[in-house]
Amino acid sequence: MDPIKHLARTLDAWALRSTARAAVYGAELGTITATGLKLDRFKHEIPRGKYLVAHYLTLGWPYHTIVETQTGKHPHGPSGSPVHTHPDTEGAHDHRVVNPEQLRPLQPGDRVLVIPVNEGREFVVVARVVVHGA
Repeated sequence: MDPIKHLARTLDAWALRSTARAAVYGAELGTITATGLKLDRFKHEIPRGKYLVAHYLTLGWPYHTIVETQTGKHPHGPSGSPVHTHPDTEGAHDHRVVNPEQLRPLQPGDRVLVIPVNEGREFVVVARVVVHGA
């Protein structure tokens, strides 16, 4: 057999197997429960601590940011007057950030997009999903 044709057949067979595996382990929809994660197409619940979650879905609630104060004015948004001055002696201080609802931590009832990894042995929650316009 021609070695080039043999290589081509081997690569084709490998590509077909890889594609079939990818189709088997495609993205899943699921729901966060009080005790774990329930995938739509999997009979059993995955207990909390047995699946991974994208880091941004674990932000504390509410969260704060530290603003280093300099002489002059800076905005404060909805906490009163939009712009005001701090004394030079005040230093760094906390400002409460208005948290967008989309960045709250996961909670029971949230619908999520889950990616199976490691040939379906582990699951990663990569996003909270919602009905568009709802």
